[in-house]
Amino acid sequence: MKNFQFLLTLTLGLSLTIITSCKKDDPIVDPPTVITPPTIGTVELRVEHVFGADSIPFALNTSNFFVTALGDSVKFNTFKYYISNIELLKADGSSFKQPESYFLVDASNEASNKLQIPNVPPADYTGIRFLLGVDSTRNVSGAQEGALSQANGMFWTWNSGYIFSKAEGTSPQVTASGNNFTLHVGGFSGTNKAIQTKTITFNGEKLTVNGTREAEIHLSVDVKEYFSAANPINLGTTNFLMSPGATARQISENFKEMFSFEHLHN
Repeated sequence: MKNFQFLLTLTLGLSLTIITSCKKDDPIVDPPTVITPPTIGTVELRVEHVFGADSIPFALNTSNFFVTALGDSVKFNTFKYYISNIELLKADGSSFKQPESYFLVDASNEASNKLQIPNVPPADYTGIRFLLGVDSTRNVSGAQEGALSQANGMFWTWNSGYIFSKAEGTSPQVTASGNNFTLHVGGFSGTNKAIQTKTITFNGEKLTVNGTREAEIHLSVDVKEYFSAANPINLGTTNFLMSPGATARQISENFKEMFSFEHLHN
């Protein structure tokens, strides 16, 4: 009887050992892959001023004259303008609109040629759109500070509106006022509205924004077009402008043609 109990115990123990030995190991599960989404980034828009098809560097207070399309000789002591309402465009037609984007580009201040566009969503962008001037809403309401401060000398207090572009200098073709010319372009409403919208594509290139890489848009700005383009300006007859009107609108149409795509940095 004792031998039988021993054999039974031995048999049960061996069975348990076999069952335990045959039990499959728990599968090894790899930890889940953590995908870090691209982060927002900053885009820098750089404007590079030149004069003419030969891309002569543009500057204020030069010793030599620049020559316009009509042959007028000009030197500048002031050249500044507004860029606002910036949009970065995608190939599918959608866009990112920078809120409260108002920039004053001033040829006397090189730092103003670099416009910072923060908090840009990650994407590939194929173009850019912006206003040349200040939108009608901000001409009549909203905070006048920063680039829009009246202290910048770009506001007609008597006319309750912004000067969108200001060009001043000298030309021997101007026979009065010490050869000085003064062209202040503005006007935010009516048939002679001088606000212009400029859309520029990147010629098939893509600006990649993901928060981890450089993202720069370089535009060439040909100041010669200010006096040329569709409405050539003769400084002998058009050399003093300080109000909205047909001439201001014509110059604003020229102004729009000053901007062209140069290259990207990705």
